[in-house]
Order: sequence, then C-alpha cells, then structure tokens
Amino acid sequence: MAPIHDLIDSNGTSATSSNSAATFNAESINQLFPEIDKNELTRLIIQSLSDLGFEKSSQTLKAESGLELDSPIINNFIAYIKDGDFQQAEEIIDDLNLVDDSPGVKKKIKFLIKREKFLECLYSETSGHIALKILRNEIGTLTTINNIRSLTALLMNKESEQLQKVNGWLQSVENSRILLLNEISRYINPNEMIPKFRLFKLLQQSITHQRSLNLYQFGEEHTHVSLYEDLKSDKSNFPDTIVKTLTDHKDEVWYVQFSHDGTKLVTTSADHQIHVYDVTQDFKKIHTLSGHEKQVMYASFSPDDKRLLTCSIESKARIWNLETGEAEQVISLMGDSRIWCGDWYPNGECFVLGSPDKEIILYDANTGQQLHKWEGPIINDLKISSNCKLIAATYEKNIEVWDLNTKEKLKTIEIGERITSLSVSHRNPNHILINVSPNELQIWDWTRSLLLTKFVGHKQEKYIIRSCYGYDENLVCSGSEDGRVFVWNREFGALLGAFDAHKGNTNCVTWNPKIKTMFVTCGDDFIVRIWGPSPKKLAP
Repeated sequence: MAPIHDLIDSNGTSATSSNSAATFNAESINQLFPEIDKNELTRLIIQSLSDLGFEKSSQTLKAESGLELDSPIINNFIAYIKDGDFQQAEEIIDDLNLVDDSPGVKKKIKFLIKREKFLECLYSETSGHIALKILRNEIGTLTTINNIRSLTALLMNKESEQLQKVNGWLQSVENSRILLLNEISRYINPNEMIPKFRLFKLLQQSITHQRSLNLYQFGEEHTHVSLYEDLKSDKSNFPDTIVKTLTDHKDEVWYVQFSHDGTKLVTTSADHQIHVYDVTQDFKKIHTLSGHEKQVMYASFSPDDKRLLTCSIESKARIWNLETGEAEQVISLMGDSRIWCGDWYPNGECFVLGSPDKEIILYDANTGQQLHKWEGPIINDLKISSNCKLIAATYEKNIEVWDLNTKEKLKTIEIGERITSLSVSHRNPNHILINVSPNELQIWDWTRSLLLTKFVGHKQEKYIIRSCYGYDENLVCSGSEDGRVFVWNREFGALLGAFDAHKGNTNCVTWNPKIKTMFVTCGDDFIVRIWGPSPKKLAP
C-alpha cells in the first residue's frame, strides 16, 4: 500500500476520485476488522440514527446503501401493529421467520397481540365491556392463569400504575404498540428484525467488558465513559495506604464500626474499653465508655446514631448515650448467659441480642423490657436487614432467617462450614456476606438459597474474622489471620490487593458509609488503622 503522503496532492486534497477513496476505505475496514459484516453494521447504524431521532439521515443512509432495516414481511407486520390492525398481524404470524417456529412461541406472540387489543379497548371505553369479552373469549386459552389474573386485576383497577406496567400498558396507544413490537422482536430471527437499540447494547457490553479488565473502575457511576478511547485503569482513589494509626487501646482490638452518617467511629477491645472518635476532627477521641467487666466484642449504632449498643463476653449488654457518654441501660440475661452480638430495628424502637447460649432476645429500646425470645440455635453473629428480617449465623453451620413482624422463621440455609460473621447489603437486603472457615467469603441471596459469589485468598482457620462491603458496596473487604487486609472487586471476584495491616490477626474491617475512600482495620497488636488513598496519588 502506498504511503499516505502519496495519496494527497500538493493542495492537500485527495489524489484519487471519491469512488476509489471509498473503495480504499472499505478495503481497509475489511482488512482491519474481518469479523465484522459491513452490511450488518450499516443496518445497525440505520437503526441507531432513527433511535437517536435523525430520521432523515437514517433514510438517506438506507437509500445510499440499498439496505432495508427489516424484511418486507416484517415491515408489513410492523405496519399492522402500528396501525392497530391486529387481525392482519395475527394472520401473518405463520409467515414470520422465528428463532423458534414451535406452536408454543406462536401462541405467545398471539397472546401479546390480543393483550394489546384488550388494553386499548380497556382504556378507550368507560364500561370495560368489550375488554372483558376479549379477555374471556380470546385470551383465556392463550396464556397462563397468572397472566389472566393479572389482566383481571387491571380490569378491576385500571388506574393502578403498577398493574399497567406489569401488563404492558405505557399510558398511550403509541407507546404500548412500540413496547409490543419490542417484546415480539425477541422471538423473531434478528436477521429479519433487528432487536431494538442493538448497537447501543453492543457498546454497553463493550464498556462492561472494559470495566472487567480495569477492576479499579468500580462504583464511578457518575463518571462519563468516553467511546473515543479504551477505559484506563485509575487507582488514584483506591484506599491502599495507612493514613492514621490509633493507639488508645491496651489490649487486642476486636471490633470497629462507623456510624450510619460516617462521622463517628467506635472501637471495642479485650481491655474492656470502648472508644468513640470524631471522624470529622481527624479522629479526635470524644468518649471512653467504661463499665463492661469483660472483653467487649461487639457494638452497634442506633439508626439515628445517638445511642450505642455494646456487647461483651458476659451476661450484660449496655446502651450508651453518645451525647453524654453515659450508660442509659444495662440489660442482663438470666444466669450466666453470654452476649456476643446485637443489632437495632430499622426504626430504632427495638434491638435484638444474640447469645452463644441458645438465645435470641428482643427488647424495647426505650424501656429495656423483654418483648420476645427465640430459643434453639447457638448464635455466632446476627444482623437486622432494612426490611425487618433477623438474619443469624449459627454454630450449627446454618443461616437462619426470621420475620421480625410475625416472629416466624422464614428460612434455614445449610452452609456446611463454620460461619464466624455476617453482613447485610444495604443495596439489596436479601444479599448477605458471610465469613466461612476455612478461608472463604461468600455472598448469598437468602430468599433463593443461592450462593452468588465466593472470595478467597485470606486466612481464617481458628478465630473470628469480620468482613464488610465497601466503596458503595462495589468492593468486599476482610481481615485475615496473617495480619493482612484483603480487598476484592465484588462484581468480578478479583483480588485487588492484600496489604499488611497488623501484627497477629486483623480481626475486623469496616468501611465508611459516607466517605467511600476510607476504611478502618483493627488487630491483635492493640492498634486501629485508618486507610485511604495515597497522598502522592492525589497530588496534582
């Protein structure tokens, strides 16, 4: 091939005719991208121009290329649907080139058309008589009982936006007919009818693939991804650096937790002490809470962050006023029962305590009165989800779930290995993160008893190690018995880093819910460490 300067004359214009230049470009594209069919690409561009509102340009490209977006039979079918001629549309279903030409698929297409006919009658007349007749005489034999019930419910409550959406009505005839065509297109051979927004979906898939190769691009939903260049990995906001160390404890630090508003940090220790820090003032200590007689292993902020529930290896839990630093309540279990964990109701009116002595007890947060008791499993850890489900990890290697409104058990999931701790997703309260010994983190959808993801690399064989979601729940982070802290990309399960954190166990890690580039670890070395991005990386 001739050098590029040989193709340009002295005036800077092309030395070849426009036709030969077009041939040159087309040949170059075929050589560079042999896997791409140019006719397919051109049809996608025609469709995309129309989707973007450039109808005149779309028609011009169609005329210049000589390509039709859809086959003639599909064009007729689309015209019938858009014109509301549903009888004609039904009559040519047998002529459509379907991906699956079975009677069942044709029946589904016929149902979708009949449903649109039903919907238009329902919203174009006041009595609903004709719509009811269509439902009884034309739709009944075409679909499932659930679909019939859904349409019947809409007939009885036609103003329900939720029922309209479920049944394919977009509050106007034009929009609903377009939705109908989109639904039917799933069954038609894409060579005959290109699926809606196909080029945009391909670009979306490309961006997702690039994100999978650049694992530090998590959680930047507000960041524009340019189509002009490949996505580049950016670690500038990744918190892989110790930015501050807290040394107030005199023994192993077992638990750390941020308040819901991210402005406070609580730390608990085997030295029986609890420290509360002000995050906004460079972790200035604002309270030391004393009173527990044994090691303090758990703490939980009330939903309004004004009170703190703490548990130690004794039969007493405490509720602290975080404005005064005074204990408001001391809750005692019967006998020598120990308290290992606790959590608050979403409205803050009640809290639950969990014991390794086969008890879970519900209390009124204002009076300290016992309201309910569940007996049976030995509790290693528990959390209350935002939709009022009590989720517990048991010594029997199970996850147990109760409905706090009815107090009834909803689910038992057999994990099969020792579960030391659990966290509940705020994005999806049905997703739980558990530490499983030996050496695994797992995310489950408890409603479906479905294991979604596993994370490996850290060490957990003998001790309680706690993990958390991080960076707007796009990361998973855990301590480890080798003193390191491990961080994974949640979506792809890839390990992003394993950083030296403590001497001995890294017992717990917590992520700031408001400052997404900040997390905290604690360890057997009596130390609490604050993590953030390296100042060097943030420098201009």
